[in-house]
Amino acid sequence: MAPGTANETTTQTKAKTQASTWTRGRTAVAGVVVVALAAGGWLWARQGPDYHEQVSAASSTYPAALGTAPPDAPGRLLRRTTDSYGIVGALSVDEIADRGLRKDGITATDLRTGKTYWRYARDGTDLGPVALATSGGGGGGTAAVWWKDGLLAAVDARSGEVRWRHKIAYGDVGGGSREFADLRVTAGLVLAQSRTALAAYDADGGGHAWTAAPPKGCGFTNHGVFPMAQVVVAAALCGDDLRLVGYDTGRGSVRWQLPEGLNRLLPADDRTLVTASGRHTDEGEVVDVSGPQPVTRRWTSLDGHPSVAAGDGIVLCVDNVGAGDRKDGEDEGALEGFGVGDGRRHWRVAPAPGTRFGAPLLAGSRVYVVQQPARAPLDDEGKPVAGAPYPAQLLVLDAATGRQVHAGALPAVPMDDSAAFSPDPSAALRPVRAADGVLAVAWSQMFDGATADLTVLAQ
Repeated sequence: MAPGTANETTTQTKAKTQASTWTRGRTAVAGVVVVALAAGGWLWARQGPDYHEQVSAASSTYPAALGTAPPDAPGRLLRRTTDSYGIVGALSVDEIADRGLRKDGITATDLRTGKTYWRYARDGTDLGPVALATSGGGGGGTAAVWWKDGLLAAVDARSGEVRWRHKIAYGDVGGGSREFADLRVTAGLVLAQSRTALAAYDADGGGHAWTAAPPKGCGFTNHGVFPMAQVVVAAALCGDDLRLVGYDTGRGSVRWQLPEGLNRLLPADDRTLVTASGRHTDEGEVVDVSGPQPVTRRWTSLDGHPSVAAGDGIVLCVDNVGAGDRKDGEDEGALEGFGVGDGRRHWRVAPAPGTRFGAPLLAGSRVYVVQQPARAPLDDEGKPVAGAPYPAQLLVLDAATGRQVHAGALPAVPMDDSAAFSPDPSAALRPVRAADGVLAVAWSQMFDGATADLTVLAQ
């Protein structure tokens, strides 16, 4: 993956608008400016090649967030959507669902009104990964899109304006079953990763910061990219060994390598990674990456209690010992909070009889978890029963003590056999984001990423 072409200059001058309208890019020879005035009043002036983009710009004032912190008692339904990439402030950023448009892209919807705020789409290529920067500061409010023809674009969530573009190789050059592409926006950087390269761009201006390669004989893997205080930590698969590599945030040079048999990685803070050991099922490992070399210490966990979340000095684990041997309705496991510093279990909370927990979310001083039926209602073919009730309760716990802060029924969650939901016992509802006064809940596998079905709640 080589650095892309120089950023294109795009200027937009807003006239008074009454509604959001689509504008289609005109073909332009490099160095020639083409100006098109949309019916809705947006003036485009673009220099360089035509990427067949269609943009409907923001149709109103940017909606204020519904709060400044994760909600303590979320229960009011704001929005339920499919094919969503997540929440930025008071907007949900979703995949364009109207296939009649004959294009791929993303759209931002106002959580309060349900109205479209902006859209960004292209013809002639497929949508690849989409990543959001949801915090303020450098890169805050950025939606990054990596199209499968190699175009990497950064969209400003406040306006729908395309901030910058680069053309870089998508996934493996050879493609095929080993094609892998991942995208992250955090710490002021857009990080585009394939198996063979990790490229970093400034999230605001689009300047190419650096491109790094995995260690010789290794390939990057989708176990995670974690921007920490001074390094970007990436996982590389070297034969059967999963290795951590620390790249300098500013230059992309290798600061250190940690050849360890590590499992799932979780950032506990901006300088600490927590993981389960790949060698001993009754051990966890804490990796401090704040110094010139990482410092690893082991702590004792319980066999079959994998880490599922971490932050603010707390590691969350789930008790799933013997889950595969339990009978129907008995596959629930307790949620436990361990201290990162002392490795000691601080608290344990069990689900009510006949229910189970989905994967938890730790946000600030709160833990969010959904208590739900031990098994989803399935038909004779083992598929979710469309329209069947799925009663679930949202619990909010204090992260330090496990004390219950809030409990309330989730709004009715319909079961849809066309949804991206697996009948596997580990498939469950889980909170996926808590910030800015809202909580988002989605269907997911216990230890995999959330599906696109999203329910957004407010205080």
